[in-house]
Amino acid sequence: MGINLHKADSLSSVLVELTGSERSRARLLATMADRDGQLPGRGFLVWGGHPNSSDGALQFETKAGGSESLTIDLGRVDGAVDKIALCVAADAQGSGGSDLDVRIADRSGGRVLARATVALSAGARTIEIGRLARAGTSWRFVETGREFPDGLEAMLLRHGIDRDPKPGNAARSGDQQFTALLADGLPVRYCQTSERQALIAQGVKLGVKRDDAETAVDLELERLGVANEAVLIERLDGLLRRFTDNDAKLDDKERRDALQLVCKPRAGFAEGLRHDVADQYVTRFCRDRRVKVKLGLLRWAVP
Repeated sequence: MGINLHKADSLSSVLVELTGSERSRARLLATMADRDGQLPGRGFLVWGGHPNSSDGALQFETKAGGSESLTIDLGRVDGAVDKIALCVAADAQGSGGSDLDVRIADRSGGRVLARATVALSAGARTIEIGRLARAGTSWRFVETGREFPDGLEAMLLRHGIDRDPKPGNAARSGDQQFTALLADGLPVRYCQTSERQALIAQGVKLGVKRDDAETAVDLELERLGVANEAVLIERLDGLLRRFTDNDAKLDDKERRDALQLVCKPRAGFAEGLRHDVADQYVTRFCRDRRVKVKLGLLRWAVP
């Protein structure tokens, strides 16, 4: 990995961009931890499967062509969060050894805080490009450039972010059992909502907290390039709300655009949201929210 890093203080807004991911299963990832190194909640692990943090400060976006970006508004970060690790989880399978380019910039002043080139030929691993840390009432960027060949869990533990229960909690062995279950029990190409719910329920039965079970399932599906029906429906819901909140109408172009964004397979995935599932959800969404669609040339009505 080639990397050129700097240290910067008094930041207010940061942009992270990853290009080259359209040729691989590499993904941007951000973890938000408190002073004790713990995730305040499931919504503080941000990636393609969970594109927005609970506090609204981090927003993930997959752009045209498959590149990814992460926008961070540091003024909105939850007061419990003390550090934000900016990472790339790289799976070289099927990449042909292509390189990834990562750029981290100060959106306010335009300074480039970090540039990195990640060679996927080195194999699957997780790389922390840098981290944002509180410094009194402001934020600073700290260079790291660390690689974790043992994967995401090793990176999380390195920063004190332990998604397992604390020592002494009898549920820890259950968490280990759940990890082993996920290693062998996930669907291959497409995970239906019911299958995801069943996996989460098994984790809860083993003593894993529901939020942790959901995060573990979603991360593993993302890592393996398995379409996650529940997450894709959530993304479709957000698109439909954006199109219809102002006028309670969904025109044909808006419908096509929404379906295209969720039904087309992302880079590294064999499938997107299935069309029949997407169509059924759009109809249900319109009926539940009294959204009108165009019928014929002039008539608008709730389907």
